[in-house]
Amino acid sequence: MLDPIYHTSFENVRRTCESDPQGRYGVGFVLTEQSGFVVVDIDQKIGSTEDRERVHQASQLLLGKQATYTEFSISGGGGFHIVYKGKLPQGIASANGLMPGVEIYAWNRFIAFTGKVTAGGDRPVADGSAVIEELFAERPEYLDTHRNVRGVKNVDSTYDLGRVIGLPDERVLRVMQLRCEASYNLMNADNCDDFSLAMLQIIGDLDKITGDPAQIFRIVARSNVVMKGPPNAAGEDRPDKLHRLFNKWMADVRYGKNKNTRAIMWWVTPEATEHGRSVAKHLEQYDENGNHISGFTVAIRKNMADVAARKKQAQIQRRVGDWYEWPDSDIATLARYAKNLDDLEIAANSLMPALHNIVDDVTPIIARALELDIAYLSPAYEFILHIVSANKVCSKSAAANCWKTLQAKFLNAGKELNPTWTDGLKRDQYGNPLRTMDNAFHVLTNMPEMKDLLAYDLFQQQMLLVRQPPWSFENEDQPKLAGQRFESDTKSKLHSHEVVTDAQLRFLTIAVQRAGIAAPEQAIVSAIKAAASTNEVDIVRDKFLSLKWDGVPRIDTWLTTYGGAEDNAYTRFIGAKWLISGAARALKPGCKVDHILMFQGDQGKYKTEALTKLAYDAHYYALGPDPSNKDEKMATAGMLIVDLAEADILFTKKGSAVIKHFATEREDRYRVPFGHTPQTFPRRFIMAGTFNPERIFNDSTGGRRFWIARVVKFDVAAIERDRDQLWAEAVHRYQAGEKWWPVDEEDSIFVEAAKEQVSERTVEDPWAASVIAYLGFEGSTSETGFHPTAQRPDLLPFVRPEQIMSKALGLELIKQDNRATSRVQNILQEIGYKSGSKRLSGSAVIRAWMPGTSEDKLAALRGQIAHIAEEYGLTYAREMTADEQAAYIAHLTTEALRAAGKFE
Repeated sequence: MLDPIYHTSFENVRRTCESDPQGRYGVGFVLTEQSGFVVVDIDQKIGSTEDRERVHQASQLLLGKQATYTEFSISGGGGFHIVYKGKLPQGIASANGLMPGVEIYAWNRFIAFTGKVTAGGDRPVADGSAVIEELFAERPEYLDTHRNVRGVKNVDSTYDLGRVIGLPDERVLRVMQLRCEASYNLMNADNCDDFSLAMLQIIGDLDKITGDPAQIFRIVARSNVVMKGPPNAAGEDRPDKLHRLFNKWMADVRYGKNKNTRAIMWWVTPEATEHGRSVAKHLEQYDENGNHISGFTVAIRKNMADVAARKKQAQIQRRVGDWYEWPDSDIATLARYAKNLDDLEIAANSLMPALHNIVDDVTPIIARALELDIAYLSPAYEFILHIVSANKVCSKSAAANCWKTLQAKFLNAGKELNPTWTDGLKRDQYGNPLRTMDNAFHVLTNMPEMKDLLAYDLFQQQMLLVRQPPWSFENEDQPKLAGQRFESDTKSKLHSHEVVTDAQLRFLTIAVQRAGIAAPEQAIVSAIKAAASTNEVDIVRDKFLSLKWDGVPRIDTWLTTYGGAEDNAYTRFIGAKWLISGAARALKPGCKVDHILMFQGDQGKYKTEALTKLAYDAHYYALGPDPSNKDEKMATAGMLIVDLAEADILFTKKGSAVIKHFATEREDRYRVPFGHTPQTFPRRFIMAGTFNPERIFNDSTGGRRFWIARVVKFDVAAIERDRDQLWAEAVHRYQAGEKWWPVDEEDSIFVEAAKEQVSERTVEDPWAASVIAYLGFEGSTSETGFHPTAQRPDLLPFVRPEQIMSKALGLELIKQDNRATSRVQNILQEIGYKSGSKRLSGSAVIRAWMPGTSEDKLAALRGQIAHIAEEYGLTYAREMTADEQAAYIAHLTTEALRAAGKFE
C-alpha cells in the first residue's frame, strides 16, 4: 500500500468512491518523511480488563495534552487516531510501547481515515512537538533499546520491476502467457462475448506486468481480439473503439470497476465525501493546482481476501513487484531481507559475509523472475545496495566498495544462468552500463530488437530502416508489426526500405536510452550512424542486378516506341547508348559519361514525365540554373537521372560552358551538412534535357555531347510498365561488354550526326553574314548562310579578327574589345577557319586565321566516306588528291547519308 503506483489524487478517490454501490468508506493517507505529521494510533480493545484500563488512562492523558484533530479508527471498538504536526526523535519512523496500547507513526505507514470525529476532535491539526518530546522524556531508555534500523522497509518503494526495467513487448507477452494464461488466450482469440469486459481483463493483467500505458496500448492494438473481431452493433470497428475508450479502460483498471484492478481497498461513500475534503483541509496539503489532497498521495489498494496474503504481498512488492507468482521458498528468502534486517545487525567486520549470502540468495531469484536475462539484474543490485546503505555501521561509500568486490560474482551468476547480448556492454564498478557511444553501438548491433534494423545506402548517401522498428504502429486496417520487413513495392520504387527521417532518428535515440544506455543524444546519434555504416547497400545497384531481362529487344527503339521519334539508325544509337550509360553508372559509379540526351518537342508532350518514370519517380532531379553550386551537387545525390529541364541555360555562352563542364565531371566533392571533412562522391546519375524551341544553343562547339531526339508525345504509362525491362536489357548489354560511346569509324557517323543536330539548333550570330561575305564565299548571303562547297579560288589566304572588325563590320577601334574579338573568332571557327602562326615577308610572325585545307576536311569525313562507299557501292578513288576531291566528297557524303536516312 506504500508503493507509489497505488497513489492518486484526492479527486480521483472521490470519483471512485461516488461510484461504489456498497457504501464502503475510508480515505487512505500515506505518511512519508516529507509529510511532517505524526499519528498516534490507540487500540482500547486489546488484552485483559486491566490492560484495557491502562490503555484508557493513557489515551485520556494524551487527549488532554493538546487539542488537535482526532477521530475513531476504522476498526471501531474505541480505537482512535490523534494527528499532530511534527516528527519523532532521531528521524525514526515509528515507536511502539511508550505507553500501553499506543503506537506512534511518523512515516512509512498507511493510515485509513473514516471521518468519524470524536467529541471535540473536529479541529485543525496542531503542533505536537511538545507532546512527543514529553512522551520520550518519560522513557529515556527507549531510543537505545529500540533503534530503528533504516533498511529496505524504510526506503521509498520503487515501481514494479516491469515498470523499472522497461520489458520489451515480446517479454511482456511471454510473462503474460506464463502468469496470466486466461488473459493471454483471450487476447489471441479471434472473438469474445463481451469486448469491453475482455479489454478490462487484458489491460488489467498487462498493467500488472508493464505499467506503461503506451506499451499496453501497442500490445493490445495488435492482438487478434482487436484486429479480427467483428464491429459492434453501431458499426464501430474494434481498433476504433480501442482508440476511443482506451484511456477510460485504463482508468477503470487502476481506479475501480474491474476485479483485476490494482485498486480498491478503501472506499468513501458520497456522504463522507465532504468530510474527506475536511480531512485534507485539516492536514493542509494541496497539489500544484491548489486542490486538496490527502497527504502527498492517497493510496488505493487491491482488496485482498485476507490479511495474511496482503502482508506477504507487501513484503515482496517493495522490491520485485507483484506481477510474478513467487514460489514460497523465494518469498521466504526475500521477505527475510525486506522485513526487519535482523541478519544485518552485525559489526562492520561481518558485513562482507552477509553480503555474499544476500547475493547468493537473491540473484538467482531475481534472475528467474526476469526470465534469466542478465540485463535485468540491476533491480537486484539496487535491492542489495539499499540493504547495505541502511546499515548504520556502513557508509554509502563503504557500501559501494563492498559492491565492487561482489560485482564479478553477481554478474557471473547471471551469465551462468543465460549468456545474452548484454554481456558485451561496458559497465562501471557497480555493474551499470556506461553511458558511452560504444555501448550505444553495442545495443544497436546486438540487441535483438535493434540488430540489422539499419543500413546505409551508398546511392542516396542516407541511412535506411530495412524493417519495421520496435516503435512502429500505424492506425490502418492492418497495422504494421514491429520487426516485419517492409512490403516490397519495387514496381513503383527502387527499393522496399524507408529513409531514416529526423523523427525516426529521435525514436532510435529513445530506444537506445530505454535499453539502459542513457548516453548524450549526440553520442547515440553517432552510434546510430556507425551501426548503419556496418550494413552498406546500394539500392540502384541491388535493384538493377536483381532484374531479369526477358530477351525482348526494346532499348534500340524505345525513343520511337514510347516517344514517337523517327525510327532511324541515329535515334536507335543514342537511345540505346544513353540507357546503357545509366546501367554503367549504376554498376560502376564514376565511370566516364559525358553525353546528354535531349528531347525536343512541343509543351505538354510528357517529356519530363517520361524521365521521371524512368527514374522511378523519387530518383529524378531537375537541375537548377547554377550546377556548380554545392547545394545543387548535393541535391543530385540519390538521383538516377538529372534533367536540364527546359534547357534555357544553353542559350547563353556562359551557361552552355557551365553545362559542358558539369557533364564531363565524374565525381563531386563537398562537405555534407554537419560533416567534418569534405568527401568525394562518384557520379551515379546520367543527364538528360528537354526543350521546345527550334534553336537553343549559343554555339555548336562541344556538340557531340548533346544527343538530340525530336519526339512527338511520350506514353508515360507504357514507360512505367516496361521500365524494369528497359533497364534489365541495358544492364545485360553493359555486362556483355557493349560500350556506351562511339568507338569506331561506324559510330563516328553518329557523332557527326549529333554535331549536325546541334548545329541546326544553334542560334546564328548576326555578324556571321557580313563576315562570310567579306571573306569572299560565293552564294553566301544572310539568307542562304555559308556554303562550304562553293569556294572562290582567290580566297583570302589569312585574316585577323581586327581586320574583320574594321573592314567587314565597320567597328570603331574603341568597340574592338575582347568580347567582339571572341565573337569574330567563333564565327571563323564555325565556317572552318583555323588559328595558327603566319610568317610574313622577312622574319615577322603573326597570329592569324586561315581557311581549313581540303585535306583537313577529307580527314574529318574519311570515316563517313568509307562507310558510304562500302554500303552503297559508291566509287571512292583513294588515289585522287584531296584538293581535287574535297568539296565533291563532302557534298556526296552528306547527300548519301540523307538518302540512307542516317539523319535529317
